Amino acid sequence: MSDAFAKVNTWLAELGQPGTPSLALDPDGRLGFQVDRHQPCFLQVDVGDALLHWFLPVCDLPRSSKGRTQTMATCLQLYYLKQQTCGAHLGMSFDERHILLLYARSLELMDRLSFINITGQLVTTNHALRVALDAPAPSTSSDADPFRMLGRLV
Repeated sequence: MSDAFAKVNTWLAELGQPGTPSLALDPDGRLGFQVDRHQPCFLQVDVGDALLHWFLPVCDLPRSSKGRTQTMATCLQLYYLKQQTCGAHLGMSFDERHILLLYARSLELMDRLSFINITGQLVTTNHALRVALDAPAPSTSSDADPFRMLGRLV
C-alpha cells in the first residue's frame, strides 16, 4: 500500500463512529460510500500524481432526446453562467447515462480537516445542483459495481 493510500485511509478511519465498520480504500485506491439514503460519493486515489478524486452522481440523464438536451443545457447554465459548482466540474459518466460532480485535489495540499471540509462542501453543492435541476436522486443498483459508471478515470 502506498503512502497516499495510508494517508487517505487514516482520514477515512477517523470519520467512523464507534461500533461501525471503518471506511477504507480497496487495493486499487477506490471507495464508494453512501453519505445518506440518496447520495453516493466515490473516491479514487491517483498515486502517480498524488491526487484524490471525488465523484458524486448528480442525476440520471433522461432517455428522451428532448429531456437529455434540456438537462444538459441546465447543467451548462449552472456551471458556466451561475457558477454553482463551487470549483468542481460537471461531467458525464463513462456510459453517458449520468451527470457527475467531479473534483480533484493534491494530497500534498490536504490534511484531515481539509478532506472533511471538501467532502462536505461537495455533498452540499451536489444537493443544491439536484434541487436546481429538479431531479430525483440518481439511481443506484445494490448489485452493480459502483465504479462501472465512472469507468477507469485515473
